Amino acid sequence: MVSIRGNYMPLVPLAKELGLMNSLPLKEESKETIILIVENEAGARAALIVDAIHDQTQVVIKSIEKNYQQIPGVSAATILGDGSVSLILDVPALIATAIGRIDTKSSNTRSGLAA
Repeated sequence: MVSIRGNYMPLVPLAKELGLMNSLPLKEESKETIILIVENEAGARAALIVDAIHDQTQVVIKSIEKNYQQIPGVSAATILGDGSVSLILDVPALIATAIGRIDTKSSNTRSGLAA
């Protein structure tokens, strides 16, 4: 959890949510922590921990579910100007999954204390 302007928000490591923690080497030269605050339509907020922000660009979003299959945490894709494919994350779903896991852990801890 992190307190921002008096509001507590869960910290969600994005790489861990995407299952990338064990597959990518840690960057020792990067000592910065980047936290993005995101809010869904219902007003729920979370703080995403990311490795870096590379660029910002306008893109045309293409559904990948029609042509491939549903990928947890990914909502769509786009083809960049250099021809490479970039995946577009389903941030609300990633946060809901992480918060659900946090709530479940809290409930299990409370029930363990009550026993």
